[in-house]
Amino acid sequence: MTKKKIAIYLFYLNLTVIFVLFGGPHFYTKTLVLFLAIPLYILTGDRYKLPAHTKLFFILTVSLIIIQLIPLPQNLLKIISPGTYLSTIKPLENIGLILENSWHPISVVPANTLFYLGTTFTVFVFYYFAYTVISKDRDNFIFFILFSSGTILFTVLNEIIMKIFRCKTIYCFTLERKHHFGQFINDNFAADYFAMILFIVTAYAVSRSKYKNKIIFFILATTIYLSILITLSRASIIISSILLLFFFGKRIIKNGINKTNTIIIGLMTIIILSEIFFIHPKNITKELETARVEMNNPVVRKNIYQTTIEIFKDFPVLGSGLDTYREISPKYQQLLNKIWLTYSDSDWVQFTAEGGIIFFIIIITFLFSSARFQRNKKFPSNYENYIRGINYAMTFMMFHAFFAYPFYFPLTLIYFFTILGIRDGFIVHKQLSSKNQSSMKTRRI
Repeated sequence: MTKKKIAIYLFYLNLTVIFVLFGGPHFYTKTLVLFLAIPLYILTGDRYKLPAHTKLFFILTVSLIIIQLIPLPQNLLKIISPGTYLSTIKPLENIGLILENSWHPISVVPANTLFYLGTTFTVFVFYYFAYTVISKDRDNFIFFILFSSGTILFTVLNEIIMKIFRCKTIYCFTLERKHHFGQFINDNFAADYFAMILFIVTAYAVSRSKYKNKIIFFILATTIYLSILITLSRASIIISSILLLFFFGKRIIKNGINKTNTIIIGLMTIIILSEIFFIHPKNITKELETARVEMNNPVVRKNIYQTTIEIFKDFPVLGSGLDTYREISPKYQQLLNKIWLTYSDSDWVQFTAEGGIIFFIIIITFLFSSARFQRNKKFPSNYENYIRGINYAMTFMMFHAFFAYPFYFPLTLIYFFTILGIRDGFIVHKQLSSKNQSSMKTRRI
């Protein structure tokens, strides 16, 4: 067995572990995946030059984390990060537990920020493996699609079984089931994962040459879409529906009513009818119109944003330290007379509070340069569809991050960078292949 085959098995073992262990933001899940990521990187084999935008993003992110962890003298800390001094150092200094001229890091919880460095490494490994291995091999890409789709079917079946047995805990014996879906600890997380796979499967279905295979994969895409409806995740349903209609509408306008687009229109009709007759639209309507839990109440959501703004005011440049919102937010919530919440319910807001304006600029620059990466490049038509599908999946995540925190969920974070690695790999490898073999007919996969 070659190193590359072992790496492939380890890659799917890693995805399976994080998928089965709820994919939740738990210490043991992150730790186990981190340890599995180390041999995965070693066994990946070939070393390829990464795209500049991705390399720069990981270098800048790691640099920011290191800066947040480096101890600084108090006088410098008061200037660079006054919030760190006021919230964690001054109270202890007043009672004599900290010397006046001692050195301290910017992060209010250095252990959390240090562990986030490991999370960043794990994400990089998955991106690199997808960029190096999955995007270059036809069979690996097909298996990745089938594996991802299979995990959705497993989750839906798991939810049905737990509903039948009326389990109040996940798998009927572990974590409490609250706003859950299957083994996912939150229905939003399940919907995020499903939606990313939905656009990839849809793009793959469009690219199939045989209509029998097209129909099979369109049916699979329809099943995945219905799974998103079943989660009753409001933002996910709205955003994925709009993007899906835009994806199909743009194709129909461009190509007219041909055989493939007739199938698309038929399956979209099936989706609508299925929602009407089987998904109980009253439940969905109620879910879309009412605040099901405190977190979705508009007043509470407004208070969450106010809390995060107060944090940002005290940590404007370099933030409070990545992965520290859980610890720092209660102090500000108490100051503003808010209930205690561990996440800001918006990744954009939370990352800005934890990483300051510097991290916000890093993220925006990365997304902008990533979008431009494929500009003025030509690909075989099937790979254009794959890249387009992944772009839609990434767009979905960017929009949903305004209303939830999917990037604090290990499975969706890792899966996002995995499909980004596949996309970047297609852009680099398949473009080079088309130049070297421009006279050859593109093989559809």
